[in-house]
Amino acid sequence: MATRRRHAGDNRRPVTPTAADTARLIDEAERRTRETTALLEVSRVVASSLDLSEVLGAILDQLGAITEHTGASILLIRHDAFEFVAARSITGSRAQIGARLPFTVGPGIAAAMQRGEVVIIDDVRSDEPLAADYREIIRAIGVPDRPPFNVIRSWMAVPLALKERVLGTLTISWIEPAYFTADHARLARAFGDQASIAIENAGLYEEMRSSARRFEALSRADSELFRSLDLDTVLQALVDVTVDVLGTDKSMVSTWDVDTQVMTLRAWRNLGGGTLAYIRELFNQRTQRLEAPNAEREGYDDSLAGVIVTEDPSRAPPHLVPIIEAEGIASMIEIPVVSRDGRPLGFFSVAYTTGHHFDEAEQRLLTGLAERAAAAISNAELFERAQQAASLEERQRLARELHDSVSQALYGIALGARTARTLLDRDPPAAVEPVDYVLSLAEVGLAEMRALIFELRPESLESEGLIAAIRKQVEAVQARHGLRVDFQPCDEPDLPLPVKEAVYRIAQESLHNVIKHSRATHVRVTLASTAAATPVGADLQLEVADNGSGFDPAGDFPGHLGLRSMRERAEKSGGRLEIRSQAGAGARVIATFAFT
Repeated sequence: MATRRRHAGDNRRPVTPTAADTARLIDEAERRTRETTALLEVSRVVASSLDLSEVLGAILDQLGAITEHTGASILLIRHDAFEFVAARSITGSRAQIGARLPFTVGPGIAAAMQRGEVVIIDDVRSDEPLAADYREIIRAIGVPDRPPFNVIRSWMAVPLALKERVLGTLTISWIEPAYFTADHARLARAFGDQASIAIENAGLYEEMRSSARRFEALSRADSELFRSLDLDTVLQALVDVTVDVLGTDKSMVSTWDVDTQVMTLRAWRNLGGGTLAYIRELFNQRTQRLEAPNAEREGYDDSLAGVIVTEDPSRAPPHLVPIIEAEGIASMIEIPVVSRDGRPLGFFSVAYTTGHHFDEAEQRLLTGLAERAAAAISNAELFERAQQAASLEERQRLARELHDSVSQALYGIALGARTARTLLDRDPPAAVEPVDYVLSLAEVGLAEMRALIFELRPESLESEGLIAAIRKQVEAVQARHGLRVDFQPCDEPDLPLPVKEAVYRIAQESLHNVIKHSRATHVRVTLASTAAATPVGADLQLEVADNGSGFDPAGDFPGHLGLRSMRERAEKSGGRLEIRSQAGAGARVIATFAFT
């Protein structure tokens, strides 16, 4: 056993710790243990949750368990301000959560926190500049006279930083002056480091979720906006995607009519009846000219030109104030909907009822949705013009039909009636022939009118049936052209209305082709509904056969779209079309459809 030798003249005695020293060491050890335990618990929460509110709340709870304070809070730097995101106090109040402090409020404290410095104020009621900044901050969040703020004397803020990047600050307060020390700062920074990790993790997770939402929004927009050519359906799909996928609170789309200079509200989500009435009245009263966005507008690059962002309701344009107040809107964005050639089409608006910053990525996403809406609106307009052109063409065709048939029949009736009227005075028996002529022309005109009315009102297929429709068409052809047409129908088939219309249109077009091209003297129209009668096993077969000149079905007939349109009609309705013909041997058009 080793022994320690004492030197001559060394009269020192071993120092024996006092009870007070022992108690102090034990307290210090216990304090360190509590701190370590609290930090371990915070680390566990940070590692197990991506819910930022939950994690920051747990950090403040653990900090409060080991440090005396009247209150603690966490503020994050968001754009040009600090925003309260978590708070704890001895009164249980969390009134300051959500409050934003621009960097211009309490500038000395704000600058120090942005630099990542620890700020300790020994007495917030003193004349020191930082104490004055603190009081300015308390006034700005509107709580200077409320507990516990009215009893606070000392205050400390430590930075939340990660990789030399300042994310925010953690603040803590107490009722005694000169309370906080460097040791308090060390401990608070340890908790702040955990908070920084949580903030970074939550930010990365939210960025990933935002990317997924943006992708889903654009995918759904591409799917929904081009599914229909009905303008109201298209625009409603846009606001639905905005609310359901992006999680906005409200959305609407207004369209602009260049010809009438009128703005119209076309689609919306989550807007009250009073607001809708106000917007419509606003559009009726205001005669404003909507112009394409100016790409040189200050503050925006070319791709974001014309975007109007309102994140401070108090600075909103006057005409928007009633909407903002009625709907509780805290932030909104308006994006012009513009065609590729710069023609204004309307506005796309999105709003939140809580504070929200529309960063550049979100603005670009919403602008992308507006561009898709512009393309869909342009498609709908082209479709409407095509329909109008088709309607005009159809009206012109019907006018020709009326002129060629019904008006000629009426002219003949009038002529025959005059002749009969003259003969009644001179030679009554001779009036029989012109009267018979009048009757035959009247029958022709009646058949023509029935056929034309059926073309104008295809919905009568549902009430009168497919057989009646084809019979009227056959009668009209016979009466107008003197062509022998035999119609051999089956019982009324149980087909959906769109399929019945396809069968009717194919029969109509086939008879038209016979008259126009075949020089036939006899046509047979057959409808068979038994599966055994159809060569391809379908339940319904339409056949139009003639004894005309025939043609090569594989040939090219420029400018004649009838055969192609018949084939497209059949395929669109789930059927198929077959054409059998050769020169000098007539032609057979066979359309088959399955039904149950």
